[in-house]
Amino acid sequence: MQMAADEYMKMHPDTSFDILKLPGASLYEKVVIDMKNNVGTYDVIMIDDPIATQFQKAGWLANLDDFYKKKGMSLDPDLISTAVKLGRYPYTAGGSLYALPHVGNVELFAYRKDIFSKLGLSKPAKWDDVLVDARKISESEKDVFGVVFRGEKGNPIVAGFLPIYWAFSAKVLEGNAPALDSPDRRLASGYS
Repeated sequence: MQMAADEYMKMHPDTSFDILKLPGASLYEKVVIDMKNNVGTYDVIMIDDPIATQFQKAGWLANLDDFYKKKGMSLDPDLISTAVKLGRYPYTAGGSLYALPHVGNVELFAYRKDIFSKLGLSKPAKWDDVLVDARKISESEKDVFGVVFRGEKGNPIVAGFLPIYWAFSAKVLEGNAPALDSPDRRLASGYS
């Protein structure tokens, strides 16, 4: 964020930014209090997409479609359409735009070559391999867990678990109804 602000200020020397860097929970708390009380401390905020929906629904974010229309501008066509949809409310291609993607998350799966080599394991090619290897590592290596996902509440747990969930063809929603009690979901949740 600081780099983007610095570059913008080089191009627009009459503009300045004060960037407040806070951990997610502190930022959330401060912003919610500010917005509920209509204080207006923040001009721009950087939030995770699950929080954006709450803020959009509460009417706390400005409609960017209006901004683009007023300026005679349009969205950069290089933005990934599914990432842009996350900033729309409701979450559809036709929903109003309230947020823009700034940072894309990359899912990364890493494994310890030293332990895999020691136990004669091959690089896992599918989730079933991960499960088998994780059990073997947990049984063979003292104080080493076979697999670890970021277990922080909020977006990290979603990003860590949803790929497994989707690998079982499980869905969060079926139409507009929750689909969390499906057989696929039970298989994914019991995958351990």
